[in-house]
Amino acid sequence: MAACRAGVAEKEVPLYKHIADLASKTSYHLLVPAFTLTGGGNHAGNNLAIQEIMILRVGAKKFEKALQIGAETYHHLKVELRLGECIMRLEKQLAEERVARLEIELKTC
Repeated sequence: MAACRAGVAEKEVPLYKHIADLASKTSYHLLVPAFTLTGGGNHAGNNLAIQEIMILRVGAKKFEKALQIGAETYHHLKVELRLGECIMRLEKQLAEERVARLEIELKTC
């Protein structure tokens, strides 16, 4: 890394361009940040059948913009998923209460 940094300082180019020059590459691609929304599988301690759900923000002109968009999406979905979990818990509770009332009604018939 120190040798690359020295080359960057000498050429006065960004690090990725210097590394591309060393590899004799004339074109280079921007890295894409990846975000894991949720993890599942046997090791996760939940009952999701899938290993993980990931999002990739492609098409952004700069890495920083892709990172910002991905982070905002992640945080927005986190809020939405928590709200969804609350609604699901409430629906489950209501369903359990209905089942309990039906069992009581059936016993009294």
